[in-house]
Amino acid sequence: MRGYFWANLLTEGQLARLGGRAALRERAAEHGLLVAESGAAVVLRGPGPVTAFDDRQLAAAKAVLGPVLIDKPYLIYEGYPLRIVPDPGTAFRRTPADRPRPRLLA
Repeated sequence: MRGYFWANLLTEGQLARLGGRAALRERAAEHGLLVAESGAAVVLRGPGPVTAFDDRQLAAAKAVLGPVLIDKPYLIYEGYPLRIVPDPGTAFRRTPADRPRPRLLA
């Protein structure tokens, strides 16, 4: 798993690394997040609508999903500007609101 946001669909392998469904529900509740389950599908998500998802909840999603996140730093990211909690060694930069795909400079 490379990123995290308002809703995060988890695989069985990811659930195992998170300690199982019960451990995920407990950790999510501690951080103010919800776990929705439907059969094999498990989604970790923010408690309100995506429009109300704030940076505090984004950091909470990162904390809960930490054990399954890829620990290699970003060297470059050219896709849609993700909102990520900055870590040392990552390509974290502000992107202008009027340029959803900013041109990368050498």
